[in-house]
Amino acid sequence: MDIVQIRDAIIVPLNQFLSEEMPGVMIIEADQNGDRPKGPHATYKITSPHIKDVGMPSEAVEETDTTVYLRQDKTFKVAFSINAYAVDIDESISLATRLHEWFDFIGQEVFEDSDLALVEIGNIENRDAFIVDDYERRNGFDVIIRATKTVKLDVGYIEKVEINDKIYTKE
Repeated sequence: MDIVQIRDAIIVPLNQFLSEEMPGVMIIEADQNGDRPKGPHATYKITSPHIKDVGMPSEAVEETDTTVYLRQDKTFKVAFSINAYAVDIDESISLATRLHEWFDFIGQEVFEDSDLALVEIGNIENRDAFIVDDYERRNGFDVIIRATKTVKLDVGYIEKVEINDKIYTKE
């Protein structure tokens, strides 16, 4: 699973949840050019797209009619930073809490269906920022997700081999 598939597996259903629970509220990618939504909204940022996981990868051989592949399956982790923005602090906390609940419980079926696992969910923290002459109210948390990645290497068939001056060919 690549980072785009992981992001889409989480953000698309999370946006669906938000549109049903809080019409008009959405989660968008952080640090983009252009105007952000005027009302309450949330952002996500992939802070670490590939964190090495513990354990050894599994390897297997896959054979087709034309070639042989060496396949490696391994797990890795991805870190997301989630922030909830609003005009006042209470609304920011409320939105951050609902997002936290989605990751912690409501969205678990999404993770299972996508072969993802929630490894860690941080505490909701105040992340207000002073911008020009006013505070931007935000609260957020970090999430670590475990995913599986498969890599294939075409190792091919051995067409011929020489052993003790004798040549053997694949038939």
